[in-house]
Amino acid sequence: MRKILLVTIALGMIGCVGGLESAEPDPEPDPDPDPVTNEGRVLYDTNVHTIMAAKCAGCHTAGQPAGNVTGFVESDRTKAYETMVNYVAVVGSFASSTAPVLTKVVNGHQGIVYTPTELGSITTWLDKELEIRNPGVIPEDPNMPGPETASQMTKRLIKEWSGCMTKADFETANMAQGVGGWQTNNNQECDNCHATAGEGFIASRDATFFFDNLAKHSALIQQYYLVDYSEGLATAKVVVNRTAITNVATRQPGHTEHPSFNADDGTQGINAIVEFHTLTAAHAATPATCEVPAGRLVD
Repeated sequence: MRKILLVTIALGMIGCVGGLESAEPDPEPDPDPDPVTNEGRVLYDTNVHTIMAAKCAGCHTAGQPAGNVTGFVESDRTKAYETMVNYVAVVGSFASSTAPVLTKVVNGHQGIVYTPTELGSITTWLDKELEIRNPGVIPEDPNMPGPETASQMTKRLIKEWSGCMTKADFETANMAQGVGGWQTNNNQECDNCHATAGEGFIASRDATFFFDNLAKHSALIQQYYLVDYSEGLATAKVVVNRTAITNVATRQPGHTEHPSFNADDGTQGINAIVEFHTLTAAHAATPATCEVPAGRLVD
């Protein structure tokens, strides 16, 4: 079963294509706040986009992905950066240790292999994004001795979080029905497309399947929860990934094929996600209560 799941997990979080596409007009993309001085954008446009175009566009071209997978490689260079950074299932928390754009390929994905130079370019870009988006984070320097880097900390915290998640809390929060049955504005429900994580996002009414796979895969966890460094490394913590959820709900670049849905506080999906976070955070605060202290992650 695990092999089948891993084959079906594709980078990205979108709705089913074809009949499930929303009839609503595409939203205007949020403009880059300062494209001239955004070092992350410069690094992506200069060094990374060509790698994605060469290695990933065959299946993942925006607007015309091969099959029911997501299109995170935008051929229009003016939209390429915004599309890429909005795919949590590609960039994760922007930590090179857990970003699927690296981990999936390293673990074997469709025979794709990065050269050492390409690997270095992608890692440098991700490290810069992590620094820019988290002002309290010390810039990555693999040659600098001392405490763990933000990237290393991300991997550790997500791994520990996976071990503090429990099936009982998952069911108490009603994650299977709350998220699996979350309705979009065209009357579809999340598990219509995401029951088996086929588009890189899992939402199933089968609570056992949903929990077991969510707890094992960092790419799936980060769709819901990510590490927040906004107050610095010393106080880094796992929080609800509101940005990713809102980007999909409002059909931002990278998710324009997805039907819109209500992700406001009080909706069934948000209620379930927040409650599961609260219950898991209580265990994380007292590690002795975590079921699997070493974590459940397999990737």
